[in-house]
Amino acid sequence: MAKRFLVMPGVLALAATALLHGAESATAQVDSSSSAMSVPGEQTMELEAVEVIGKKLHQLQSELIETQDRFYALYNKLNTNDDFDIHCTMHAPIGTRIEKRQCRLEFLREATAAEGQNFFLGRGATAGISPQTLWFTREDEYRKAIKSVLETHPELIELAEEWQRRQTRYENARQERLEGRLVLFE
Repeated sequence: MAKRFLVMPGVLALAATALLHGAESATAQVDSSSSAMSVPGEQTMELEAVEVIGKKLHQLQSELIETQDRFYALYNKLNTNDDFDIHCTMHAPIGTRIEKRQCRLEFLREATAAEGQNFFLGRGATAGISPQTLWFTREDEYRKAIKSVLETHPELIELAEEWQRRQTRYENARQERLEGRLVLFE
C-alpha cells in the first residue's frame, strides 16, 4: 500500500520565510481552513496543496517479483517443452545467509542437481554433462522455442513490457534513494 503524504506549500513557504528572515521575524501564519499564507507587511497569496505519493523499495520490489511470477507462469503454460519451463526459488549462496531470487530453466536445474549428486557420490565430472556444456548445446533450441511462444502470444509480450517498466521504476527509485550509500533502511 502506498504511503500518502500531504505537503502544504504554505508550510514549506513558512519554513523558507523563517530561513530567509530569521526565526524571530518569521511570524507568518498559515490558515488551516485554506492554503492561504500571510506574512506581516506582505500580501496574502493562495497556494495549492501538493500530494506526494510514494512506495517503499520493498513494495516496488514485491510488485516487480509479482510481475515476473505472472510472466513465468504464463510462459510455462504456453510453452510446450517442459525442459524450457522457468522456475524461481530463493537461494542462499555458499558463505552467506542472505537469500537471493534465482530463476532457472528446468533442464539446467536438473543438470545442476545431477552434477551435485555425481560429485557427492564420488563419480566426479565424468559421469554427466555439465550445466554449462548443456546450455551451449541447447541454447539455440531454447531461443527458437521462446521466440515462437512470444510471436504467437502477444499477451506475453505485454507482460514482458510491464516487467521492464517495473524493473526500470525499481532501479531508478533504488539509485535515487541510496545516494551513494551501501545500505538503505526503510
